[in-house]
Amino acid sequence: MDSIDRVYLPNPRIAYRKINGDMVIVHTLENKLVRLNPTATVMWENLDGKTVAEIAREVCAQFEVDEEEALRDIVEFIDHLIERGFVEVSPGNSESL
Repeated sequence: MDSIDRVYLPNPRIAYRKINGDMVIVHTLENKLVRLNPTATVMWENLDGKTVAEIAREVCAQFEVDEEEALRDIVEFIDHLIERGFVEVSPGNSESL
C-alpha cells in the first residue's frame, strides 16, 4: 500500500481542542503540547478515517497549494506527529508499514 492510501488516527491517549480557531493537542502521559497553525489544523481535523490523499484534496480546497506539495507536507506532518506520539496508523493499515 502506498503511503498516500494509508489512514491515520489521533492517538487515543491524547486530548485536543480547538480554542479561538487554534487547535491544541496534548499528550497527557508525556506532558507534550502542540499548537497547530491553520494548515496543520485542517490536516489534524481530517485524521478521522480519511486517507492521506483525501486529506491533501481537503487542504488544496482550503489553501492555495498544489496536490503534490500538499501530499509532501501532510506526510512530513504525520511523520512528525507519529514520532511525538500524537498519531498512529489506523489498525486496518498496520500490516502495510
